[in-house]
Amino acid sequence: MRQGIPIPIGFVVSPVKMTFLGREPFESEYNTAQYQCHLSEPDNIAATAHVESFRAVWTRNDANENVDPPVPVWIDDIIYKHWKVTLDNYGNNDAFGVFGCEAALDGRISTSISGIFMRSDADIVPSDELVSVTANAGDTGVSIGMKSTGLKNVADFRWSKDNVRNNAFNGDDTWVISGQVEVDDAGVYECHINNERSDAKQGLKLLIVREFEEDFAVKVQFSSLYFGEGEEFLSPLRKFVTPGVGGYKADFGLTLVIFSGEKFDLCFTRLWLEVRLLFWSIAGKKVTAVSGIARNFVEDQ
Repeated sequence: MRQGIPIPIGFVVSPVKMTFLGREPFESEYNTAQYQCHLSEPDNIAATAHVESFRAVWTRNDANENVDPPVPVWIDDIIYKHWKVTLDNYGNNDAFGVFGCEAALDGRISTSISGIFMRSDADIVPSDELVSVTANAGDTGVSIGMKSTGLKNVADFRWSKDNVRNNAFNGDDTWVISGQVEVDDAGVYECHINNERSDAKQGLKLLIVREFEEDFAVKVQFSSLYFGEGEEFLSPLRKFVTPGVGGYKADFGLTLVIFSGEKFDLCFTRLWLEVRLLFWSIAGKKVTAVSGIARNFVEDQ
């Protein structure tokens, strides 16, 4: 990791804000899997950022099954410029797992963000069909549920968290966190069929546990054609990715981004429809300024 310039004591610095967009995240067995990391900076600054790609955690047993992703490439020949990572695949399910970007700018707090890639023919998927869940430290009743997509028997379910086996939940379809959830409970939860982990057909789910002062949390209610009604909590340092119906929704820093879906224009160029809400002034629990932006951005092929 590159070190930024020294920051004088007493200065308030902000984190690098970055949006993660996965392409074909539930078709990792094909050679089209990739992800994009969009920095919320002017293009001339984003292009100078130090951006690294990484595999967040092993999701199979051997090193040759958990290869690192290629280095990010700056894409500047389209309207909405970004860093892109094309996952090498074919032969060993190298695009299966949890991948991300870490971005650094001088004088700023570095930010890392990741997303999950699974096979379309997975034997196990999250029971709510979402690959992340967010909880507050101290919440109770938090659990991670999985389900079989076919004839696989729940008795053969085996669980891991961050590549560490937990035999206490063998044969269960739910990992229940007893008592209050803690920050240490955050991580990648994995459920695979006994002796079939190398097949890359298991279910993955990311648990995010946020810890912040209540006065810095803002509850936002929204309604969307693609997502329906919902609500999210924003905090200055929170970052996560959650798939929704037809696209993704994510908040980073004080920005909630909704990718509502895809369409094709008259030239058959793939476009993603984006709705962005910017919360740029917060006092306590009250949002004092809100702006909304609706735009299209072209996905490079």
